[in-house]
Amino acid sequence: MEFFIFSIFCSGDIVVQNLEIFLTNIFISVLHKYILTNFCYFGGILTEKRRTIDKNTRDAVWIKYMGNKVEGKCYCCKIRTIHVMDFQVGHNKAVAKGGNDNISNLRPICGPCNRGMGTKSIEKYREKFGDPHVSKKEPRTSEKKVTKKNLLENLATAKLEKLVRIFDLESKLPVFPNKEDYIKVLSSSRRVTVDGIKNILVI
Repeated sequence: MEFFIFSIFCSGDIVVQNLEIFLTNIFISVLHKYILTNFCYFGGILTEKRRTIDKNTRDAVWIKYMGNKVEGKCYCCKIRTIHVMDFQVGHNKAVAKGGNDNISNLRPICGPCNRGMGTKSIEKYREKFGDPHVSKKEPRTSEKKVTKKNLLENLATAKLEKLVRIFDLESKLPVFPNKEDYIKVLSSSRRVTVDGIKNILVI
């Protein structure tokens, strides 16, 4: 009953004529309960207590990101396995920064990620700390397009001489050829191809 009266008092629905009535042990006890029930002490600041995400919302978040699977990888780190009955719901935009409990702002994540991100967004946390094993894949040298000129420029002069002899292009060389002369002659010949060079030199 005292709690009910106090909540009405806090809402400003009644005006207190005599504050001495409220400054009693009962009032202080009720005030203490009210604060503990509705607020929490976090980092020296009294903040409103977080709402618990209800089961229907949790289920909807799981289905949105995991489908009908019973388990999957944490949305944040992509490493730890989470289970449909054992996962945490993380806010992409933190409540402390104005984020809400809409499904579009929630993600199924593991406990360590949820505790570690603090007020960072999930996406920002992933960029800085999460998913370290996934990096932008650089194309390997063999996957890069190799041009004939690039291939020839990376060969030793002795190999260039060999190619000129095999393709019978010696007549096109000057009397005292240097490496650039070999490259120029081989590059200008249509008979000389990248695949042909690789097959001859077994590259």
